[in-house]
Amino acid sequence: MNIPVHIRVKPRSLTELEVRPEFVKIYFMRLDEVVWRGHGGKIAISFIGKKKQGTPFVASNFSAPDETDCASGPAQVRPPGGGTRRYNYLVTMTLRSGRVLKVDPGVDVDGGGPPGGGLAPDPGNPGLGGAPYLKTATRKTRTLARKKVVKKKSAQKKASLKARRRTK
Repeated sequence: MNIPVHIRVKPRSLTELEVRPEFVKIYFMRLDEVVWRGHGGKIAISFIGKKKQGTPFVASNFSAPDETDCASGPAQVRPPGGGTRRYNYLVTMTLRSGRVLKVDPGVDVDGGGPPGGGLAPDPGNPGLGGAPYLKTATRKTRTLARKKVVKKKSAQKKASLKARRRTK
C-alpha cells in the first residue's frame, strides 16, 4: 500500500517546511511504501542522521524533482519483537529561487503486521508479486506441523506394510 507524504513550504512562511503527515506509520507485513511528493521545489530525503540509526528501506537517500512522486519501496528491516520503531530522516527542499529549507520528520515501522492478523485487507487482492500476505510461523507452530507430518508418514508406512503382508 502506498502512503503519500506531501512536502511544501508552510503557508504564510517562506522559511519553514511542512510535511504531512509528519510521522508516517507503515506495516512491515503489509509491504507498505512511503511515497514522498514535493510541492514547490526539488526534494531530497536522507536517512543518515545524527544518531546513525540507519534506514528501514533498501536505500538511505531518495530525491525527486518538483511535483514528482518518490517511492521508498517496502521496508526491509523488521523491528525486533514485532514492535514499532521510529526512523527519523531529513528532508531538504531546494526551492525554484535556490533557497534551501530543511525539516526532520520520521517513519514508524510496525513489525507486528496490520490489524486482522497479517492478512490482506481484501482477500481477493494478493500482495506484491501475487503472494498473499502471510504471518510468519512461530517456533511452536512449526514444531507441531512437523510432528503432524511425521505421524502422517508413519501411518502411511504402516498401512503400506499391512497391504504388502495381505498380498503375500
